[in-house]
Amino acid sequence: MEHDSKYDEIFMDYYHRLYCHAYSFLHDPDAALDVVNDTFETLWKNFRQYRSRADVGPYLYSVVRNKCVDILRRQRVFDRFLRNNDISWSFREDYDYADYDARLELIKMRIEAMPPRSRDVFMLYHIGGYSVRETAEQLGISANTVKTLLSRALKVLRELATE
Repeated sequence: MEHDSKYDEIFMDYYHRLYCHAYSFLHDPDAALDVVNDTFETLWKNFRQYRSRADVGPYLYSVVRNKCVDILRRQRVFDRFLRNNDISWSFREDYDYADYDARLELIKMRIEAMPPRSRDVFMLYHIGGYSVRETAEQLGISANTVKTLLSRALKVLRELATE
């Protein structure tokens, strides 16, 4: 029973503040609510670890921030994909969706066939949503090398678009 009352106390103390924190990142009330609810679900599952700590606030704010960053990173990848003229053929009005699965499989094969370093850069930047600087840091290479490898990877995919 102590578990429930301590959890309820934390919930009441932090829910609104965490919602405001999430909203400040996302500017979307529904997404902010989802993040805060997920955060409290995570707290509930791991509550034994935090019951003895006097203040779980930093943990909660950290979880909310990380969940928001993940959402924003996924949104950035989606937005970049929609605006990317290099692969715009995938959303053309006149695109023949009958062979969509075959085309998607061909794209996957082309990505897998890229040299390992180009593939890693492509995946981190376009799929993972990392910036050029973040990609360079992840792989321990320069930002200019990332740009060069991205250019080569996109060239491979552009050639596919003209086939």
